[in-house]
Amino acid sequence: MKTHDVNFSYRPESLFAKIFSYNATDIEFSQYGDYWRQVRKICTVKLLSAKRVQSFRFIREEEVSKVAKIICGSEGSIVNMSSMISSLLRKEFS
Repeated sequence: MKTHDVNFSYRPESLFAKIFSYNATDIEFSQYGDYWRQVRKICTVKLLSAKRVQSFRFIREEEVSKVAKIICGSEGSIVNMSSMISSLLRKEFS
C-alpha cells in the first residue's frame, strides 16, 4: 500500500473541500505530505484501533436490531433496503 500512496492520494482542489473541510485540511481533502500522513496515523491509531471500534459495538448492535425489527414488522410489504442501509450507515458514521 505504501508504494502507491502518492498515486492514489492526489485530490484536486475544490470549493466544496475548502468550505466543508476547514480549508481542505481534513483527511479526505488534504494533499499528500507530512500533514496528511500525520492525520492518517492519528485516525488509524486513535479512532480506528480495535479497542476503539469494539467500544462502540453496542451502538452498532442496537441500530442493526432496530432495522431488523422494522424489516420483521413489514411482513408482506415491500421494504426499501437501500434506504434502510443508507440510513443505518449515516447513523453509524456521523
